[in-house]
Amino acid sequence: DIQDLPFVFLFNYDGALFMRNILIRSKNIDLVCSDTSKSSNPFYHKKRLDQYLLQILTHLEKGLIRELNATKNKKLSISLLICGKHKIKKLNKLHRKKDKITDVLSFPQYENLRKGPRKDEFNPTGELHVGDIVICKEVALKQSKELEHSLEQEIVALFLHGFLHLLGYDHEKSTKEEKVMFGLEDKVIKKMKWNK
Repeated sequence: DIQDLPFVFLFNYDGALFMRNILIRSKNIDLVCSDTSKSSNPFYHKKRLDQYLLQILTHLEKGLIRELNATKNKKLSISLLICGKHKIKKLNKLHRKKDKITDVLSFPQYENLRKGPRKDEFNPTGELHVGDIVICKEVALKQSKELEHSLEQEIVALFLHGFLHLLGYDHEKSTKEEKVMFGLEDKVIKKMKWNK
């Protein structure tokens, strides 16, 4: 299920931004996606991206999520912000002490959902907000051209990468962890049906 949420105008030092909000809902995962890109110059086909995100949520539910004990019988929620290079650079500097533009950032709510959150970390409503993912549209566009696929495919791949970080996977910890994480990414991406 894909629903448009109310549009929001944001005002910041860059001027006014038009933010598109949508709710993408699979059986057990709610994804709130916000796009702060310039609405007059869209880089991608938004409806196609929405469909791809719904498709990847379904694949995650059927595979990876089902295997995690910590998330059993829980409704998961995630937020995704698609932004520009200035915003992601600022966030990267603030949270990772890296003063550079990056493609994706993840802000997990829990330390490691692979092991399961501590009992005091659960929301009493039974919904589990996994965390937030931020993707830089300009970097995704550049990478999509280099990899010769669509911007929507690159955003979905970056979303998946960020989502695995939210669950506690970290390719920067060790070579073994890198193989596990990138193996999961490959497995899920291979299940995707991309429009030509």
